[in-house]
Formats: sequence, structure tokens, C-alpha cells
Amino acid sequence: MSIKTVISEENLIDAQRRKFKDYVQNVNMATKYVYNARDDEKNELKAIKIIQDPFENSYMGVYHILKNECVCNGQECRCDNMVFSVVVAISNDLQNWNMKAKLAKNAINPYIISLSPGFLVAWEKLSWKDDVTAPQYNHLHFAYYPDRASLLNGQATRHYDAPVSLSMTAEGSPNIYSATLNPDIDHSVIEVGAHFYDEVECRDRLQKGTLIDFNTWRSRSDKHIDAKLNNLGVNGSTYSYDVINFGDYNIGVFEGELIQDDPDSWRLFCHDFHSGEVEPLNIITHHDSISFRYPRLTKITTPNGKSSILVSVYIQDHQSAKDESGELIFYRVFD
Repeated sequence: MSIKTVISEENLIDAQRRKFKDYVQNVNMATKYVYNARDDEKNELKAIKIIQDPFENSYMGVYHILKNECVCNGQECRCDNMVFSVVVAISNDLQNWNMKAKLAKNAINPYIISLSPGFLVAWEKLSWKDDVTAPQYNHLHFAYYPDRASLLNGQATRHYDAPVSLSMTAEGSPNIYSATLNPDIDHSVIEVGAHFYDEVECRDRLQKGTLIDFNTWRSRSDKHIDAKLNNLGVNGSTYSYDVINFGDYNIGVFEGELIQDDPDSWRLFCHDFHSGEVEPLNIITHHDSISFRYPRLTKITTPNGKSSILVSVYIQDHQSAKDESGELIFYRVFD
């Protein structure tokens, strides 16, 4: 390969990365956007991952909610028990969402992909010390739904709890890089990104894992990306949240905490898997909010039939501008 060819390829990669950032950074340039997005029951769409519905002219999203649930003992019931749950909703316009089913209780940070056939949803299962039958640590959970009806009714046919291997405290916040069925879920390879809590450094770090045949889990720390984020000033926790193919190059999106245990210091970063470059991803909102979490990206066809990248991200309450806190959903149609 000649020097000229190498330079041309590097220029092309840089140009694609700049174009990607141009599409996803500036909400002011978005074709459509909605701040503080909520479902028909007024729940925040926190940490929502949205995909195109492969069967209907609509969209699906999984997210977590926090609501009171009643606990009854004989004739007495207490309804002051706040519980996280993962739910699924559908939308025809990406602004109005109809919650369809609860997929899991004591769970957060879900991720969904469509398969052929079915759907795969992963989430972080929360540990509860009063449940002696459950693993006593947060861990990754995977659920397989063979068709649209089973997903929207919350009826998975397969479940898998991944054993923790890097932490005895918490592993979670999954994203799914890829899933290959040969030909079904029992003969499959699923590549996953997630975090684990590092008890030595007292912060969350990145990991990659592989789920084989829906019964064998292998994971490893992702020190390479962690080191690059540290070089960009991330001194707190790091999370892997999504990956998208843009211009024939895969680009990952991560979040990092600049200052340990400072909720106002969360920032976003993008990683070009081809060149290895990691750069800040600076979301520009209408009123200049600065702290963001749970970034998700999806290539979609918009309600008007245009190709676009859909972005969802949670704006932190503490450092949000007026009327911008909560889940932000936006997209910009490709030129």
C-alpha cells in the first residue's frame, strides 16, 4: 500500500467521523426533537434504546422506570416500595409512546435488537438482599422473545443470567455489538459491551463479553478504551453504550465521569473502531445543557420515509438548562 493510499484512507476516516459528529451533536440542527420524553403513563423514557419495528410502520423502545409497588402481607399492603422495572413501548412518530408491557422487575439500562427471528433484550439485573434465591450482585440478564407478540406481551421464552467474573459487586449496563444465529438462539454468538465495578479503583470500568449458544458467558476488561478515556480527562467511571455503522465504519459511543462521584461531570465520547481514535462528543442543546448519560444511536427510516440517525440521551437534572432535563430524543435526516 502506498503512502498516498494510506493518507487518503486516513482522510476518508476522519471525514466520516466529522460527518457523524455533525449529524448527532447539534440538537439545534435536528429535523425533529423532544425534550423530557415520556410515555402515555407519564413515565420518563430513561435510558431508552429505540429500534425500527421490523413488522409495522412504527418504532419500539425499551427503558427503565421507577414506580411505587405494593407489597401485601395477609390483609395489609404497603405501597411505598420504589422499584425499578424494564418496560417496552411502541410509537408511530417517535414522540408519543404507548407502554405495552413490563419485561423485568428490579432491572435497569436495557438494550434491544431485532433478530431473524425474534428479539433479544439485555438489561442489568439488580440484586436485592432480601431475596435469598437471587444472586447477591448486579449482573447481566438476557431474554429472548421469538416474535413481536411475545415481546409486546412481555413473554420471553428463554432467559440467561450471566455469571459475574470481573466484579463481585456489579456488572451491567449492556449494549449488544452483534448477534449471529446459526440458525437459532441455541446456536448463536452474541457480542456484548458492558461495565463492571472495579473494587480496587472504586469505580466502574468497561468490559466486553461473548454469550455463546445462550448458555456460556465469557468476559474480559476493555483496558484499551478505558485508557484512551482516561487520557481525555475521565477520572471517574466509564460505560459503553452503543455502536453504529456510519459510512462503512463502526463508531462506538461511551460515557465518562470527569470527576469521581460528581453527577454533573458526565460527558460523552465517540470511538472510531477503524482508526482507534477516541474524541469528545459534545451535544449542543437549545439552552446549553452540559451533563449527559445513557447515549443510544439507531439508524432509522423516519415517519416521513427519510434515512436518519436517531439519538436518545438523558440530560442530568443538576446541569440541565431550563425545560431540558430528562430523556432527549432527536434525529437529523441525511442530506
